[in-house]
Amino acid sequence: MPLLFGTVCDLLQRLENDLQRKRNQKGPQQIVTAWFAEHRLTVDHDDTDKCALLSTLLPERRTDRVFFIKHKTLSAIFARAHGLGITRKQRLTRYETPGSGVDLAECIEEILKETPNFPTRSVTVEDVDRTLHQLATGVAFSSPAIRTSGFADRNNRENREALGALYRSLSARDAKWFTRLVLKSYLPVMVPEYLVYAQCQQNLPTLLKIHDDFTVAVRLLNQQTRNGRMLDGDLDKVHLPRRIKPQVGVKVGRQTWLKGRSIKHCLEMGSGLMSVEKKMDGEYCQVHIDLSKGPNCIQIFSKSAKDSTTDRFKLHDAIKSSLSIGTSSCGFKRQCILEGEMVVYSHKDERILGFEKIRKHVKRSGRFLGTNEDSQAHDYERLMIVYFDVLLIDDDSLLNVRHSERHRRLSKLIHCHKGEAALVERQIINFSSLVGARYDASRAKALSLPEVKYTHFYLGCLTNCEKVRRFPGVIPEFTVINEVEVNAALLQYFQRYCFTNAVAFEENDVFTLNISPGLLQGKRIATVFKEPAVFEMTCFSFHKAPNTKFWSLRFPYVSKIHIDRKWQDCVGFEDLQMLAEEETTSPEKEDSQELAQWIEALEQANPNTKRLAVDQNTQSTEATISTVSTAGLSSQHYSEHNPVRPALATSIAATETESTTLPTSSTVQQQRNASTRPSPPKRRREASPSSHRRSRFRKEEPVVIDLTSSPPSKTHQDRQPLEDITSASSSQGNVLQTPRLRLPRTETFHEVVGKTQSSHLPTHLSVSSSFPSSMPSPSPLKAPTASRHPSSAATRSNPSLPVTTDNSATSCGHAGGTCALVKHSVLLSPCVANMPLLTEDLLPSHGVTAVFTDAASWLASLSLHTRSSRRPQTLVLVERRRHDATIAFLKQLEAEPMRQQDGQPAVVLAYDWRLVEAVTDEETKYRKSIGGTRQKAGTGAHRREVWDKYYVGLC
Repeated sequence: MPLLFGTVCDLLQRLENDLQRKRNQKGPQQIVTAWFAEHRLTVDHDDTDKCALLSTLLPERRTDRVFFIKHKTLSAIFARAHGLGITRKQRLTRYETPGSGVDLAECIEEILKETPNFPTRSVTVEDVDRTLHQLATGVAFSSPAIRTSGFADRNNRENREALGALYRSLSARDAKWFTRLVLKSYLPVMVPEYLVYAQCQQNLPTLLKIHDDFTVAVRLLNQQTRNGRMLDGDLDKVHLPRRIKPQVGVKVGRQTWLKGRSIKHCLEMGSGLMSVEKKMDGEYCQVHIDLSKGPNCIQIFSKSAKDSTTDRFKLHDAIKSSLSIGTSSCGFKRQCILEGEMVVYSHKDERILGFEKIRKHVKRSGRFLGTNEDSQAHDYERLMIVYFDVLLIDDDSLLNVRHSERHRRLSKLIHCHKGEAALVERQIINFSSLVGARYDASRAKALSLPEVKYTHFYLGCLTNCEKVRRFPGVIPEFTVINEVEVNAALLQYFQRYCFTNAVAFEENDVFTLNISPGLLQGKRIATVFKEPAVFEMTCFSFHKAPNTKFWSLRFPYVSKIHIDRKWQDCVGFEDLQMLAEEETTSPEKEDSQELAQWIEALEQANPNTKRLAVDQNTQSTEATISTVSTAGLSSQHYSEHNPVRPALATSIAATETESTTLPTSSTVQQQRNASTRPSPPKRRREASPSSHRRSRFRKEEPVVIDLTSSPPSKTHQDRQPLEDITSASSSQGNVLQTPRLRLPRTETFHEVVGKTQSSHLPTHLSVSSSFPSSMPSPSPLKAPTASRHPSSAATRSNPSLPVTTDNSATSCGHAGGTCALVKHSVLLSPCVANMPLLTEDLLPSHGVTAVFTDAASWLASLSLHTRSSRRPQTLVLVERRRHDATIAFLKQLEAEPMRQQDGQPAVVLAYDWRLVEAVTDEETKYRKSIGGTRQKAGTGAHRREVWDKYYVGLC
């Protein structure tokens, strides 16, 4: 009873439909379980090929099959099979348009819905699996077992024609899922892997950990069934590893790995005695030895389960020598399975080289890839293997043996030779005593966000930093170093708050981009950001990517997006290369130093508190201003008195890939006036003797490179602090911080800043700044507001007087006492001071009683309030389209800041005057829709989004 391919598509479509529901989702577990229960008889039938079913439901697991077909090739095959004309071919490529929200599979489905195929036969899962298997046999990158199992008389063209013939037999819905099957990605649908195994047969999940091959595992289950064994008795989950042994020639499944987010996270996961091994920066190898095969006794599997024996032939001699194969001292008689890491050893430097050196010694399916920019392999370099586990010795399976016992037997089995083979460094720790923009349609659908226009970002480092800094007219030149993806939370934040002025790649006339072909790998940068966003990057280490000459980040991920910094403050290309050279060439530290560092770090932990580790995807990504814990402490002061330079950190500007949706606002974190809620004085934290040791420990930690701010210059230059505000761009992470004030940002505001070269700009206009802790919190400004009052021409002509109107008109005509602009003292910039629409219409209609056009008079009126009287809310209105005038006006306010009642500077937010129009519209709209004038916090004109849209700056 063969299983129809349409039946499998029913399951996949149910999973997709469930994802699209906004509420009452069933979840994949319930849907998969119900589907298997519905088709249990067909799935368990002897004629059903369970291997074909698993290969169809989980195509990404078939790493031994490589089709060498991507979106463009597959669309061409479909178009040729259906004889599409120019118009429908154009519709077929609609998935390439950023923001279209469809992938190639959905484009094919739309075309077949309009012109459906005539059903000629029922397509089974076995038919689909047979076609794909034959397609993989003609690709050199498929495993040797796949390449030798097909029809020798069929070429690649005939295999692709068979693919087109299968398309003509499928319905529109089935063709959609068949397309995703060929591309090996069902995204956004995620089929639960282990649940599918368990539904096929309850022991299959455990069996696949021993035999990581669908064909072998299913064949073994069928043999047990034919032999009449009770599968749920003899082959239960507990006893299975003892009864089923690993088989030489079949890859053993890897152990389950948990990723440690931080040291605290590792302490949370660890309990009892834990074996800690040194991480080797190489390629995973699972070595199978079968002495019955003579000289060809070695078989090597890669991490992806591919047979890479031929590609890694240079490692064979080292394996034979370390195992003493062919000699009387060999530790086994017939067979064994070991795990290790393949690295490159330099006899000249007497050390293990970096990961990027491996590719010039190892072929990929018979050819070298990514070596165009690499140096030639030197005669003093050779492949080396570092063993870390043994899984089988003769007929003795070690899968259910304690790890320490396996390591003991491995040490007896291996003969270490310098530069050829070694045993991994291992240490036992008792945890019980420790206290602690390119657009990709598939990726866009997986993110489940509306209007995603790009999914992949390209990081760029400024190459001509010195010229750009000294000469304003020089065109910036960026070198693209990495392609990164961001998670859904960061991408949503980017869409909302980052204004990048995106243009098509061909229309870029602002930057010069140096792009290495080895970095793109045939992909295309579709969009360039004229105002690049600033990403905070964290990486494992540095390496040289294939076909590139420079150092780039290895395993990079975006930890934060900064909207309060500019790309001019990011790390330059030369600085990044120097940092990489220093990190990769520095000598290894002695064990005693590392041990001392760990002890010092653990001593600082609170033994009575266990803090759960914070996942990187949940960290705050909003731009912040850090506050220093000691009044008057600046970054310069910290760097001069700290005996050790803070850990080098940099920010990298992201030069993107696709067009962008421009967000309108950023978040305003509003706080209450310090005078209304006085806080008791806090004790200053005394510097402990171990503070220097902690600084040294952070500096010397080489494993994770956190690129957060620009590196210190070679010549120290002091910057003069502005009032009580100090810059903290390079030592932000090395000072004690108090709660942060979140700064909003708009693209227009940053454009204003970018057009001035003055070094006396207010600190709020610079990239990164911090407030001393002695500075009181700013007033909350509620949702900043403005009010209307009629003003006379005589009053407008005298800037020393407030532009006031009839004092009786103190109530808002739109929202009454709940108006968002009620009881505000408004200061108008010269650009809008003589605007009748604002002074005679908008503000008076909201009951604003005091509107000033002179900063001195405005400040004087605010200073008249005593401690017993409540100071009115303040609001500054400007014309943000007039850049130079706005900058000059904000400078004036910075030079003479408003003071709190205790004499400390206060924080005032400046908005574009169109905010008043928006508030008027919102209150009018709210009154009409609700039927009254009563507004609450967070509704109507009090909504934060209304204010964020017109935010200009801080003064």
